[in-house]
Amino acid sequence: MQKERISITIQKDLCNEIHRYTKAKNISRSEFIEQVLLNWEKEYKRQQMIEGYKMMAKENSKIAQDFSALSQESWPDE
Repeated sequence: MQKERISITIQKDLCNEIHRYTKAKNISRSEFIEQVLLNWEKEYKRQQMIEGYKMMAKENSKIAQDFSALSQESWPDE
């Protein structure tokens, strides 16, 4: 997989925490940041799906109500 180098600026205290964590876990800061971002992306997409399903549920409920009202109507007897 291709990677791209970026530069970020973060709070010094946060940087120190990341450094301690990555040193203890024996991983690079880049690997740590990448994993954090991948987890964020996964959660973001999950939330988008939840919102989409909620919108679909509302729309489906409205459609069902509309058809329910129609099913109560009857054709005139000939």
